[in-house]
Amino acid sequence: MIVCDRRPSLGIYGLPLPWLDKPAAMRSILELVATSAREARGDVGIVSAGPAGPFFLPPGRAPGSTSLARRVLTPAELPPETFRRQLELLVRRRATLPVGTFVFVVSDFLEALPGRLWMRLRGLGWDVTPLVVQDPVWEQSFPAIGGVLVPFAAPGSGRRTDVWITRRRARALAAANEDRLDTILTRFRRLGFDPVVVGTSDQEEVARLLHEWSARRRILLRRGA
Repeated sequence: MIVCDRRPSLGIYGLPLPWLDKPAAMRSILELVATSAREARGDVGIVSAGPAGPFFLPPGRAPGSTSLARRVLTPAELPPETFRRQLELLVRRRATLPVGTFVFVVSDFLEALPGRLWMRLRGLGWDVTPLVVQDPVWEQSFPAIGGVLVPFAAPGSGRRTDVWITRRRARALAAANEDRLDTILTRFRRLGFDPVVVGTSDQEEVARLLHEWSARRRILLRRGA
């Protein structure tokens, strides 16, 4: 099962700009998970959102990965609470997913969701893994670009604002972004999840990250046996 966040911030970094293409990164994740499911003779379901709100495609009902990517990976103008509503929809459809179902939650997680919602997911007996899709330079940290004028555009808007960044401000932003990522990962681990940070759209690199997660999971399962 894959939960795909479709907020505008997931699509503001696209080609040919020299930073993370988030839709491409999410497409790589989707295709790899779908391929693994097929090889294991399993099915992939999806929770995403469109103009009419969140929707749920149960395992066995979702289209092929190419059609799926077109449907769920185009950033859209959606209300801020849409991602939370997607997870709440998944909880309401819990009867369709057996205990032990793999659930990959894909987002940049730049906006925190209520802890009670994650605890609810944890208590359903699913194998939930957050996939944190963030640009390694501009979101996981911040570049040393002090003393220059930097153009910024708000998510979902073509309006550009030029911002003067001092060296002190650049260092402060780097520290704040690094602390934010550490807080996100620490929070997930305290809740019992094993998050994966994805800072690339390269499918081979994304596959390596998922293989490392799978290896960690097998070790933890052996220790818990």
